[in-house]
Amino acid sequence: MSNGYSAGFPLTAYPARFHREAAPTWLAAILNARGVVAPAVTGTSWCEIGCGQGLDTLILAATNPGMQFWGIDFDPDHIDRAERMARAAGLENAHFLQADIRDANALAGLPSQFDFIIQHGIYSWVSPDIQAALRHFAASRLAPGGALMVQYISQPGAGLFLALQSMLAALGGPDRSVADRIRILRDMAAAGAGFFAQYPHASAVLDRLKDEDPALVAHEYLGAGVSAFSAHEMIAAHAALGLSYIGAARAMENYDSVSLPARTQPLIAAEPDAALREVLRDTARNQHIRYDIYQRGPRLMTAEERMIAAQSRRYLALPGLPAPGPVTFRSAIGPVDGDGAIFRPLLALLSKGEAGFMDLAQALDGQAGIAEQALMMLMDAGAVHPMRTDSAGDAGDHPARLIAALADGAKAPNLRIESRIGSAFPGL
Repeated sequence: MSNGYSAGFPLTAYPARFHREAAPTWLAAILNARGVVAPAVTGTSWCEIGCGQGLDTLILAATNPGMQFWGIDFDPDHIDRAERMARAAGLENAHFLQADIRDANALAGLPSQFDFIIQHGIYSWVSPDIQAALRHFAASRLAPGGALMVQYISQPGAGLFLALQSMLAALGGPDRSVADRIRILRDMAAAGAGFFAQYPHASAVLDRLKDEDPALVAHEYLGAGVSAFSAHEMIAAHAALGLSYIGAARAMENYDSVSLPARTQPLIAAEPDAALREVLRDTARNQHIRYDIYQRGPRLMTAEERMIAAQSRRYLALPGLPAPGPVTFRSAIGPVDGDGAIFRPLLALLSKGEAGFMDLAQALDGQAGIAEQALMMLMDAGAVHPMRTDSAGDAGDHPARLIAALADGAKAPNLRIESRIGSAFPGL
């Protein structure tokens, strides 16, 4: 059986990077902010399809002892490395399976249901039959109220990505290196090639790719059959299987006031169809990557549930926390200024290390909605992370053992570990 991930280059290990949007506490915080009941973050299960070397699975298992985590990948080398890291860290709640998602027999040993399912870096990079299998896996395995996160290349902003992908993939066979392909296009840009004159941002993208891990560029740009989708296509395809679109896992994108050009906001609000509003939002942002959250049977929170969630929620300050005062946020539409009157008191509380949502809202005279939006902006900026507040017990020495195992494993050939994972551990 073909793996459906056709590549015009020698397949190397996918670089191991942590994706915060995969964390159950992150997803639960966004679901609650959208007004729906989120799965619990203890006594529940989580699964990532296309887990690569398993870094998401490993980190989340190490920091959430009350949950079970599964990583699935078709590459046996990926799974072998992930299992070795899990054993070295003593993670009994991290499980890995080498399988093709289309092979029902290979998946037979999995739990029948998951509370969280993650599809990061896979949907747009595989063949249509695997895309259908990914949707059906989520539809058949997601528990009632469970959450699915899907990352994919989105239209209309994907035009430049797809053009560069086509050129890089076409520039020679597997013997031509990633660096050579990028160099050729950068030389063309410097020589005044018409494409780069028409799309000047393409040169900036190539400048960034020049310094990127070649393995990541190969996986994202050199594979055959990379595809992009409009939001309404994806929402309709999942709705047909009983999965409802809830919002974006990139937290700021759920707030039009800080993620859309001001003059586009009333035009988008006037569109009656919710899925088409997402298309207009993507048009306003020229968005080329989406992180969608879907849910099976979403249920609106009652007033009492909202209050309980607010009282229990806590946020951990990360090393990127700004000093108290005004904050400028990076966004798809450019810099967004955060009002110092809002962020100064929030950052002052968070600078002590962590803070509860109720205390943060009280610092803004009880304006819970404003506090929630500000915290979502700080989450996207890498300044804070929602904490686990369940009673499942301390993670013990598992995070430290995992860090040691990853540091040791990174010395091995073809094992690439993102260097900035240290801040990913606390409070997940």
